[in-house]
Amino acid sequence: MIIVTVENGKQFKGETYSKVVKEMARSTWFEQSKLQYMEGVAHRCRVWDGSEIKYTTPKEFIYELLRVGVLVDVRLEDH
Repeated sequence: MIIVTVENGKQFKGETYSKVVKEMARSTWFEQSKLQYMEGVAHRCRVWDGSEIKYTTPKEFIYELLRVGVLVDVRLEDH
C-alpha cells in the first residue's frame, strides 16, 4: 500500500502509484483523467512558484510532488 500526504494533511492511498494518482484526481472539483490531473498539477506548480516537475510515470509524478513540497510524505506499507 502506498500512502501519500498532501500539505493540508489529507492522505491518498492505493496499491500502485497509478491508483494513488487516480484517487488524487477524483478528489478535485470536476471529473478528469489521471493524465489531465497530472498535467494540471504540473501547470499549477509552474504558475504558483516556478517549480518544474518532470515525470513520465505516476511514480515519478508522486516523487516530483514530494520534491517540490506539494506532498509532505510518501510511505510504503506492507498489507
